[in-house]
Amino acid sequence: MKWWLSTAYSDKSVRERMVYFWSNHFVVEATKVKNPQMLYKINSLFRTFSVGNLKDLTKAVGKEPAMLIYLDGIKSTKQNLNENFCPLRTG
Repeated sequence: MKWWLSTAYSDKSVRERMVYFWSNHFVVEATKVKNPQMLYKINSLFRTFSVGNLKDLTKAVGKEPAMLIYLDGIKSTKQNLNENFCPLRTG
């Protein structure tokens, strides 16, 4: 994770600054997720959507395994929604 922060601070590109911005809004903790590949994948998602549509980014983040783990999405069911995570309604 340290390598990514050094990139975000040293890189002057808008994209990397937005990746840092979104990672502070859609937070996942490495200590809870415990899977570097998932953390890399969610940062890649932020990079893809960095300056795109917020609604599309939010929908994509809600499907990311790292976010689902962090927000205890496994405990969320249709009958008993987890207070940490409530999927977006579509339609």
